[in-house]
Amino acid sequence: MKERLETGRLILHRLEADDFDAWLEGNRIDLETRTGARFPAAMEPPPLFEEDMPAIRDQLRRAGGDPAASTWLMLARSNRAAVGIAGFTQSEGTVVTGYSVYPALQRMGLATEGLQALLGWLFEQSGVERVRATIPPDNAPSIRVAEKLGMQVVGRSQDAQAGEVLLYEVGRAEHGARQSTESASTRDA
Repeated sequence: MKERLETGRLILHRLEADDFDAWLEGNRIDLETRTGARFPAAMEPPPLFEEDMPAIRDQLRRAGGDPAASTWLMLARSNRAAVGIAGFTQSEGTVVTGYSVYPALQRMGLATEGLQALLGWLFEQSGVERVRATIPPDNAPSIRVAEKLGMQVVGRSQDAQAGEVLLYEVGRAEHGARQSTESASTRDA
């Protein structure tokens, strides 16, 4: 059985290398059957993921189910439409998250909702202590997502493709404390 998580508005479907094969080949029937999702007519990946799809597929093949190297398709619970992609990779011993939502569905809090669930899952499943996001300083929507997740700027770096990026991080302890506070606030409301 394929791994899935659910949030209030999303189903998070853990992708496998074969899912990426179907996507890269443009095989809509196979991809939608494998994932249970409905994809946009052009079957394009969300912004910023098209060039990385072969590398993500290859990483999934090498990772052998490692939670710190997982990629998830975000689907709307209401109609099973593909919303975006989020996931994790390891770079120089650090777990890095990446996320993207289709443009028509941005600014609705879906990336934050999906990543919040995935961070909780990752911290429960593995020995990962910290997760990083690398975000160009002019990418205000991604910065908002990182900050809503409790991530803090820990530095700057140069990325070969994006140029200067801000390094955002959140740790297991900070994420757990944030989740406890939010749960208490929800119960009190």
